Amino acid sequence: MSLPHGQRATQIGAAAANAVREHSKFFLAEGIILVLLGALAIFLPLFATITITIILGWIFLASGIIGMIATFGARLAPGFWWSLVSALIAIAVGFVLLVEPIAGALSLTLVLIIFFVFEGIASAMYALEHRRELSGRWEWMFVSGIIDFVLAGK
Repeated sequence: MSLPHGQRATQIGAAAANAVREHSKFFLAEGIILVLLGALAIFLPLFATITITIILGWIFLASGIIGMIATFGARLAPGFWWSLVSALIAIAVGFVLLVEPIAGALSLTLVLIIFFVFEGIASAMYALEHRRELSGRWEWMFVSGIIDFVLAGK
């Protein structure tokens, strides 16, 4: 038997409060670590910038490699080449940010603009190639490409 909405909300709230109480030491430790990292970022901005650039490099590299694996796994699907281009762009951006983190930090805005422009083109073209197979769902891929263009323009 299902509980009324109000009782479910009360149970969820009580369970969340109980979880916070049980793990309060972990939340306190996390808070202290985040405050220390925030202070480190304020007092050592170059260190924080290079660290973020390296983290973004790894994220781009990993997403590109995973995208390439997924692309080759579906190599007979429409939009293969656009998906491959997207994965290669992510790998290239990740590689640039990892090999030259200082230059990458200085040019990160430009690198991200270029990435989002090419990613927007690849996503939009991929969506258009899937128009016949994904009737009613390809629009979301196309919107993703448009959002990439909007991000590039910001």
